[in-house]
Amino acid sequence: SNSECIAVWCKTGRWSTLQAAVFLHSTAIGNAKSSTALTLTVAAVQPWLIPVMAGAGIAAVGTPWLFLKLANDKWNEATMSLTDKFWMQAEPEVFVECIEKWSRIK
Repeated sequence: SNSECIAVWCKTGRWSTLQAAVFLHSTAIGNAKSSTALTLTVAAVQPWLIPVMAGAGIAAVGTPWLFLKLANDKWNEATMSLTDKFWMQAEPEVFVECIEKWSRIK
């Protein structure tokens, strides 16, 4: 959701949705487990189907991670855009205050 993305950006400085990231990682790991179990079962009964099952397993595991990679690329673009726009509109006093706070000068 957009409000989650905004909250994460405000807190961490990175635009992303943790819900989607967790879902895609969990899906990939679950698919890896299922694909391995299915491949072993098929290998015991029909060994000639192993290459087909291996290809399907790679697709089942790789697809969520591909979507996560594509989402990360878009999140990085949004992060850079938002960060640049934020600092472009900031007054000089904001820069001074941030530098003092981050460097613990005061």
